[in-house]
Amino acid sequence: MNRKEKEMLARRNAIIDAAEELFFSKGFERVTMEEIAKKAEFTRPTLYAYFNNKVELYVVIFTKISLLRWNMLNGAMAQKDTGYDKLYAFGDAYYEFAIQYPEYLKFMLYWDHYGLPVDKIDPEIMAAFTEPRDKARIDLINAFQLGMSDGTIRNDIEIDYVMPYFCITTRAVLNEVVLGYANKDYYYSFLRLFLRGLKK
Repeated sequence: MNRKEKEMLARRNAIIDAAEELFFSKGFERVTMEEIAKKAEFTRPTLYAYFNNKVELYVVIFTKISLLRWNMLNGAMAQKDTGYDKLYAFGDAYYEFAIQYPEYLKFMLYWDHYGLPVDKIDPEIMAAFTEPRDKARIDLINAFQLGMSDGTIRNDIEIDYVMPYFCITTRAVLNEVVLGYANKDYYYSFLRLFLRGLKK
């Protein structure tokens, strides 16, 4: 990487850091591109040279968080041998992620609740966004398939239906924990109950 490329990367990262701080402190809807430029100490033309809109910045930050989450979940699952234990490790690591990074979880849930106009997102940014989600999906599918073959998970499970439901409900319960409406015991009761229904 030459000097110019390093400078461009430094400016891009400064913009992302400024946007992240503003999104977390004010909320995505209340932040403008002008505020982000001011926070990063760049002109608006400089900001728009890197990002077309704040939606792209949201997705870039979301991607960074997704990579962190995937590393935690993947690392925990890799330490287990059976399919069932890998799924439990997924839920366990997801709880640790939520407790360590509650603001990150809240930030990610915005997409679930409100959605974003994907047509306004640069294709390269969108491709980077889907990568960690695809990795997590593959990890879970592999865990289900392993469990079916090693006898720890029922072999009549429809993975394409159960796997997304497992993710969605896990995130929903963790959101309750982060917001203070539920506690650790409630979450682990949910996790054990859900996985009990899958156990052979």
